[in-house]
Amino acid sequence: RRMDVVERYGMSVNKVFTFMAAGRPVIFACRSSYDPIAESASGISVEPEDPAAMAEAMIALRDLSPEDRAAMGRRAREHVLAHHDLTKTAKRLESFLKTLL
Repeated sequence: RRMDVVERYGMSVNKVFTFMAAGRPVIFACRSSYDPIAESASGISVEPEDPAAMAEAMIALRDLSPEDRAAMGRRAREHVLAHHDLTKTAKRLESFLKTLL
């Protein structure tokens, strides 16, 4: 069952890349071994299933200046384009597979 895997290992972060590509700050509330939001300083990471932490994150983002929020959004977009662009990922995979031949 997929839910068992998600509960055991954490959420797949694939969807967060779509949010990051939008160029907006992201609140990341997922169980995952990889936190691209913290890595790129492009939002706020909170524990999942913690409504108080989620509310605090929303308030913290609201209280940032428009310039700071825009900078977070830029970092999000730049990070996803640099590290998770499907064309670049496919080329890295192709290069790796060629080393196996």
